Amino acid sequence: MRVAYDVGARRSELVAIDVDHIHGPDAGGAGALFVPTSKTDQEGEGAWAYLSPATMKAIARWREAAHIDKGPLFRRIETHFDGSIAAIGTKRLHPNSITLLYKRLVQRAFDKKLLGPMSEAEVARWISAVSSHSLRVGVAQDNFAARESLPAIMQAYRWRDPKTVLRYGAQLAAKSGASARMAVRVGE
Repeated sequence: MRVAYDVGARRSELVAIDVDHIHGPDAGGAGALFVPTSKTDQEGEGAWAYLSPATMKAIARWREAAHIDKGPLFRRIETHFDGSIAAIGTKRLHPNSITLLYKRLVQRAFDKKLLGPMSEAEVARWISAVSSHSLRVGVAQDNFAARESLPAIMQAYRWRDPKTVLRYGAQLAAKSGASARMAVRVGE
């Protein structure tokens, strides 16, 4: 989840990450991920994306626990009937697994009471709405809320079409746009 958020990764990009695509950590603990190809980079020129120090630590913990030295970073996991881990495979995680993982994470966050006061029906609606693209939408919205510029958001998360990013952040952009700033200046 940390890698997906830092990078704003599409599911195809997440499952394509190999250990040698990760560079770092640097002196501050941050790293970089080389994304060799993506939906918007069919020529395969590749792009670089930032990995936070917390993400680099999480990657190191995962690699150590799973004994991953090379090859795919995210792998299929065999589980017992009770959900405990039987073995970590060598094969790449399947792209269709990403949505299922996101849905499980929302359910676990709810079970641990990390989502605030929500009813079972509300969390069920959230879970049914989650897709593999939800994280990319959320990272765009978070960047708009943090008042990042459109060009900076597009560059950081490898978007080519500003219309897509603006659509994801339309409600937040309206709340922080010219009319909102003008209302503050003139005392509403």
